[in-house]
Amino acid sequence: MLWQDIPNPYFEYYWETKIKKGEVGLNLSLKKALERALIDGREAALISEDDHAVKDADYCLFLHELQKVNASGFKWDFILLEAYNWFGDDAAAVPEGLSPYFTVLSAAHNTHAVMWSARGMRRVLESDFFEGCQVPLDDLLAYMTNPGRWPRNDFHDCLGPGGGAAPERLVALRWRGARVVADLDTQDVSSIDVEL
Repeated sequence: MLWQDIPNPYFEYYWETKIKKGEVGLNLSLKKALERALIDGREAALISEDDHAVKDADYCLFLHELQKVNASGFKWDFILLEAYNWFGDDAAAVPEGLSPYFTVLSAAHNTHAVMWSARGMRRVLESDFFEGCQVPLDDLLAYMTNPGRWPRNDFHDCLGPGGGAAPERLVALRWRGARVVADLDTQDVSSIDVEL
């Protein structure tokens, strides 16, 4: 891992500001997508930002390895497939027999593709996150995978013990194989319609 200088402009920009209108919209869109996935009986849902798309060949390998994880009985809430800022893995928490393509995530931020399990979708929806604590989703994911090390007291006040909004610590994995999503050249895309 890289050492971060303090003060750090990245942290100050992303983690010292109030939630933005676009982040509220992202949260509301995610809520609708997770609700729809559960209504449709999905066991998992891949949520990616609109400027990222699945790479077919590599995604097939991911799905094959994910089947092995599910067959092992390991319970996970979400899997990070793509992030620009990854802050390490929790090597001590990796269970014996987990596919070498996965590791237990310590923390990440600025995520672009996340696979949610039905269990993870239910845990977030049953919490008060969408109604009670409007925080950026990436901050929630980073907080919930490692709440004891989260630096902002306002998150602890809202999401922590007594805040009532946070589900128990989310179990997160990180995909270690070849990239399964890629950036789209948004200049070549006139519109993308998604029906939820």
